[in-house]
Amino acid sequence: MSQRPTTANISIAKIRRKIYGDRADVIPFRLKKMEIEALYHARCTDLVVRPDEGRRKRFYELVVAKAAGHNLVLSGCGFGPNSASIIGELAQKYKFSNVVLTGNTFQDEGTIAFAESLKTCDCMCMLDLRSNDIGPAGMAALFSSLQVNSSVVVLDVSSLTGVTRNRLGDEGCQGLAKLLEHNRTLSFLSLSGAGIALDGARLFGQGLALNDALEHLNIAATSINSRSMSEISSILQHMDDNYSLKTLILDDNRFGNVGLEHLSKFLSKFRSLENLSLVNCGITAPDVLCEMIHTTNIKKLNLNSNTFTPKAGKAIGDMLAHVDCSLEVLKLHRCRIHDEGSMYLFQRLANAQNPSLYDLHLSENRLGDSAGQYIEKYLEKDSCKLEHLDLSSNALTEVGGVQIADGVLKNNTLVHINLSNNRFKDESALKFLQAAREWETRTIRIIEMRLNSISLSVLESVEAHLKRASESDKSKQVSGVQTEIDHLKEDEDYMLSLCKDIEDVQKGIESMQRMTREFDVHTETVVTEQKRQIKELTRDVDDMIDIRDQKMMELSALKSQLTDLKSESGIKQQVLTAKIENFRRQRYAMVGETRRKQRQLDASESNSDPVLLELQKKIKDEEENLDISKQLLSASAPVVKLEEPPHVKIEEPPIPKSRSKKRLGKSKSRKGLRKSKSKGHIVK
Repeated sequence: MSQRPTTANISIAKIRRKIYGDRADVIPFRLKKMEIEALYHARCTDLVVRPDEGRRKRFYELVVAKAAGHNLVLSGCGFGPNSASIIGELAQKYKFSNVVLTGNTFQDEGTIAFAESLKTCDCMCMLDLRSNDIGPAGMAALFSSLQVNSSVVVLDVSSLTGVTRNRLGDEGCQGLAKLLEHNRTLSFLSLSGAGIALDGARLFGQGLALNDALEHLNIAATSINSRSMSEISSILQHMDDNYSLKTLILDDNRFGNVGLEHLSKFLSKFRSLENLSLVNCGITAPDVLCEMIHTTNIKKLNLNSNTFTPKAGKAIGDMLAHVDCSLEVLKLHRCRIHDEGSMYLFQRLANAQNPSLYDLHLSENRLGDSAGQYIEKYLEKDSCKLEHLDLSSNALTEVGGVQIADGVLKNNTLVHINLSNNRFKDESALKFLQAAREWETRTIRIIEMRLNSISLSVLESVEAHLKRASESDKSKQVSGVQTEIDHLKEDEDYMLSLCKDIEDVQKGIESMQRMTREFDVHTETVVTEQKRQIKELTRDVDDMIDIRDQKMMELSALKSQLTDLKSESGIKQQVLTAKIENFRRQRYAMVGETRRKQRQLDASESNSDPVLLELQKKIKDEEENLDISKQLLSASAPVVKLEEPPHVKIEEPPIPKSRSKKRLGKSKSRKGLRKSKSKGHIVK
């Protein structure tokens, strides 16, 4: 059994030099060999083929060429469900911004695996999955992942003609409705050929009514008929004005005149719509659209391949002649306008006051010579602003060709006219040759007259004169460019002087910045010192506050002690007052007793002297005891400055001096009498 070939002999650098040459070092490439190897084996599994060294080298060259820079372009490489998950991981890992995977076969399984990487991918801007055989389940998974993705701006899941289709189905339309409702990043969406049924059209309309971010919408060939358009119209005609959608493509949907009527009901809701394409929609009478087109801002209208009646020309002419019509490009290829319709069309255009049309396509409309005179009259008008006119593949002959040539000779705006595949001969060609010779005073630069009965010499003359006109225009452009270069050189000199001034200013700015930095350093130092001082002051203040709080606590304690002392002194004062009152009563009692005894003594002078002496001594001792008790009470009382209540003041009762002296004299006289008696003397 042969050994499987390895990648040792494959050099990515050599492949890059082979493909890009000198640009190999400029264009970045970030994929690794092992990652390319894994992708190759997954592709072989999808294609059910055995790995081969030759295929491996070609695959390496393909990946190196297509996965350069921020682009990952791997279209038509046969990738299937096994490869889809690896591609999603690589796109997320290396942050590719543009991922093009057209023409592979991811199917539902691969799309679901690839969609998982989109949930966390924040760099992918464009995703192209056209014709990958994706079914409704895969579409629903893809749209569900994009609901939370905020980077994808362009999404193309359309189907190419003759290649495997992508299919929306009702499940995919439900996911699409949620995507349009919640996503505010997606601006380009292409669903061409994906198929939208009746229920899907209703869901699509509900999502579109809630979207305000989509700018380009392509739903061509999605099987939208008149009933589907009615469902969409019933929802969108009641929505708020939309200011985001600019391009709407509805090609190859055969909804006919009825569907066009439903479309016209909600078309004015899209205020920013500029480009409307209705190619091959089965429209025969565009009257409804023409009547309301002036209420929109549409500038490009494509009605190719619709089978109009001759009266459609009148409706289109009235539309273009309306004052508020802003249409600039009108394409009516293969619409069967005929001579009658062209008569109405160009007559109305010739009478228009402010036409904005500058590009008109009328190829394959069976226009005859009778249309030539109306085209001539229109081209002669000063109000004509037409620059491009396509009249190819009609039935114009010499008569009509001469008339159109006369109109071109009198026109000052037309640049390009296409007259190929008509019935012109040399006579009309010579007229156009005259217009070509007057190129210096005319704006005409391109006259296409292929597939006509015109001699080669006349055609060469026309082409030669127009070539000279183009060369002259180029020389004028070159001279204009040279003048522009001279102006740029002057501007460059001025800019150099400005650069010098800017350098001086920059030097001044640098010096100012240096001074500013020094000032900032000094300021920072001062601020740091001030902060330090503030911290110290704060700390001192905190200490002082602590001391104050401590003193306040001590003061509170002293106040409480003082209150206690006051209460205690009040109690002691009350006790002292009671004692003093008691002593005072005792003294009064003793004084009264003394006075009583004195009166008794005075009354009975027969009492002996020793008894009287003993009584006086007792009185004296009592007085001394009273003084000692006063001193003890004053010494034991606390030193508190208190106001003595008025009832505490002690006053001794007055003793009448005269009476006491008298009694004392009597007592002396009695003593003398007793002495004299004791001696045996009688004293009177």
